Amino acid sequence: MLTKTLTRREEQIARCVATGLRNKEIATTFFISEQTVKNHLWSIFQKTGTKDRLEVALWMISRVQGVGHEDERRSVIALL
Repeated sequence: MLTKTLTRREEQIARCVATGLRNKEIATTFFISEQTVKNHLWSIFQKTGTKDRLEVALWMISRVQGVGHEDERRSVIALL
């Protein structure tokens, strides 16, 4: 369950995780270090109550399904 709102960057990183990108790929995409990605992931885990990348991906899918973003849901599900 979401306890706090994700920042815009955390949301972006969570989406990347849900589509299967690795930390290095995420870092390259956003021009940040891999350590910064790890820091964001730790924050995402804390805020969402998730323990690992798979749970983040599943959390994102459930969140997207509930909001009605059909195109985004299809792209996330297709890549899992």
